[in-house]
Amino acid sequence: MRILVTGANGLLGSVIISEFRDLGDDIIGIAGPRAQFNSGSIDPHYQFAADISDRSDIDRLRGIGTVDVVIHAAGLAHQFGPTTDSEFERVNVEGSRNVSQLASDLKAKHLILISSTAVYGMPSNRSVQFEESPCKPVTPYAKSKLRAETVVREECEANGIPLTIFRLAPVLGERCSGNAARLIAEIDKGRFIWVGNGRNLKSLVYKRDVARACVSLAYKKKAGTEIFNLSAPPIEMRDLVNAICQCLGTKPLPISVPAWALRPAFWFNARTLSITKINELAQTVEKWLSNDLYSARKINDEYG
Repeated sequence: MRILVTGANGLLGSVIISEFRDLGDDIIGIAGPRAQFNSGSIDPHYQFAADISDRSDIDRLRGIGTVDVVIHAAGLAHQFGPTTDSEFERVNVEGSRNVSQLASDLKAKHLILISSTAVYGMPSNRSVQFEESPCKPVTPYAKSKLRAETVVREECEANGIPLTIFRLAPVLGERCSGNAARLIAEIDKGRFIWVGNGRNLKSLVYKRDVARACVSLAYKKKAGTEIFNLSAPPIEMRDLVNAICQCLGTKPLPISVPAWALRPAFWFNARTLSITKINELAQTVEKWLSNDLYSARKINDEYG
């Protein structure tokens, strides 16, 4: 098959390309406008740097010929620094619209969109989110991912392109960023202390399993639009921390802070002081203590 992958140099795009390359498929990789292709994972004649949010930049790719599958893995992910709502809208929504229109121009037979379980919002304690669960995104990132799903679905259904939407649980793997990377860094630097007892459950997914799901659906795709959660079975946070500690040869600091000791201070700050750093810490703590559970039974039942 001939596969076009956006986000070719990213955490997921690079491993998706690797999986298809190992099967002998022809790969076209599109990365950001300042990308440097140096991994040797793609034929140099099929590497392109383009700004997916710039329609004119995407239009110049029409000359690459027809493709069988487009996998849209590019996007603006969670940011710890200041990022405007309009930036998420530009990259995640308009960029996805442009890629779906390109898929139509290239006569693609299937489009795979990488989305996020963040579209479900903040789940209630120990409730499991299924594909049919209501979407109540909270953050600008999550809202942009849900809007991206909508615009891509409209484009694909209008042009008769079968669509697969993968909603990913938080992704782990080499080169990962976000909260997982921060956790590893804090443990590695000997600064990690327990908040709570670590018995809360988290659904996670390894990046190569996401790539394998892309391969599976590229070869087995049924008609129409399908949405699937991608997640491994949930694990307790203490098991994740213990695994990281074992790999690093270290241990958490022998200090534990009960959640009940922090919440009054967070409550007081939110209603009186409104100190930004404390509000951010409160959000981080609540995210750490939450149970985030996503079922991937549907894709297992339908595609094995």
